[in-house]
Amino acid sequence: MTTSALDLALDLPNPNPAPPAQKRVQVTRRAVFGRDLSVWGYELMCPVTEGAGGERLNAEVGLLNALAELGVRPLVADKVAIIAVGRDTLLGRLPLPQSEGTVLSLRVVKGELDKDLIVAAEERIDDGFQIALGGEMWLPEAAPLIDKATVIRVHYSELRQGILDRLGPRPRGQQLWVDGVNLPEEFPNTRAYAPNYFSGDFLLKPAPVEGRRAPRNLSVLMELMTKLRQPDIGFGEIENILRRDAGLSVTLLRFLNSAGFGLRVQVNNIRQAVALIGLQEFSKWVTLVGLGEASYKPPEVLITALIRAKTCELVANGKNENSPQGSTAFMVGLFSLLDAMLDQPLETILKDLPVSDSLKNALIEQTGYEGEILAAVLDYERGLLPEFLPLKCADMFESWQKAVLWADSLRASLPQPHTTEGPRSRKR
Repeated sequence: MTTSALDLALDLPNPNPAPPAQKRVQVTRRAVFGRDLSVWGYELMCPVTEGAGGERLNAEVGLLNALAELGVRPLVADKVAIIAVGRDTLLGRLPLPQSEGTVLSLRVVKGELDKDLIVAAEERIDDGFQIALGGEMWLPEAAPLIDKATVIRVHYSELRQGILDRLGPRPRGQQLWVDGVNLPEEFPNTRAYAPNYFSGDFLLKPAPVEGRRAPRNLSVLMELMTKLRQPDIGFGEIENILRRDAGLSVTLLRFLNSAGFGLRVQVNNIRQAVALIGLQEFSKWVTLVGLGEASYKPPEVLITALIRAKTCELVANGKNENSPQGSTAFMVGLFSLLDAMLDQPLETILKDLPVSDSLKNALIEQTGYEGEILAAVLDYERGLLPEFLPLKCADMFESWQKAVLWADSLRASLPQPHTTEGPRSRKR
């Protein structure tokens, strides 16, 4: 086997530590879904390193500073922005962003409840903010705050502990947000509580359903991916495969012609698309569109995969916009959510996909150059600054921010899933 640029990259010295969170503007986001699993809003977070104490304050100050510099809209598009705040922020001691379309999430903490906090909540509401309340809401002194809130926020684990019974009737019919729904089988369990909003990782994990067949176009896509790896593939072979799934061709051309994709000329057929963007780029985008059409999950899962893929690509490219490692990193980021999109274990899917062993290792073990980048991007998504990155990588936040803007611009052009139903647990 010959030594490739990727193989050489694996022998690089130990990675450099990432810069401290306090010295950088850093933001990430997490989707909050409505009952139909469309995105209601994004909770904005400032990634921090894990430590013994002080992280919450650093994260809050860092987030508010970042929003003062960047604004809110570029990070959430037309969705609601949710920002976790503490007492000092609610009292006006720290600067808040624009109030329109912004929800302040406040945790009730015993010992911090007093008249000043209640008056501050009223003032923030007068300013145009909404209040989402969580924490120790059952405390008698929290009743005035509950009355001011528009959203009650509880963790999934608290539902089983009877927190809603403990709170009693919500005086103004406040909406219920269930956070921490992290497993697909947990989502159906929340239905009995009639929540308005959900958040957690439940959509980003596979929810196998017995009897569900693989989408028809998945076999076409896999055959196309196999052919595209052949150096002597011709236009005719590509067109012949895609003729078996005309819908995929139509969706791909619509995607390539979207304003967000940014081509300067109209693409009218597959032959023109390949000639215009090149075989490598064509392979990347037909894979994205094909997987989007094959998915049973809500569109936000594909948006997340797209942001993850583009972030991996930009980080891997460093200052070289056309690095071949960037293209591989894009596919690693995209394929990292294959299990969620297709509701099958990743190992099972990869057995049938024409991908290299190094790409499989990057996905399963998160090893190698692209695997290390994927691990760092996953940390960043969870609100943690990665401790290490390979050498010569681009800035994580700048890459993520560009990826978010780009993916949001493509949202309307992406293929729609087969169904918008929530995940269902496996039959027993």
